[in-house]
Amino acid sequence: MPTGDEYRSRANECIAAADNVTEPERKVSLLELAQRWLRLAFQVEQIGDQKRALRGDVLLGDDQPEQRSR
Repeated sequence: MPTGDEYRSRANECIAAADNVTEPERKVSLLELAQRWLRLAFQVEQIGDQKRALRGDVLLGDDQPEQRSR
């Protein structure tokens, strides 16, 4: 699955292309496409955060070492 950074990179490409376009309709289309890429980036990161929260003990957090039972 692509990362949020990859989607943001595609959004930046659309924004750069929109800067070079003179036709208003094309500029709007490219900026709308950039917005969609940014939404995808946000969604992918939210899903990743949820998956990390579900792993292990949520109260301990990911940075806490596992405790072994005796």
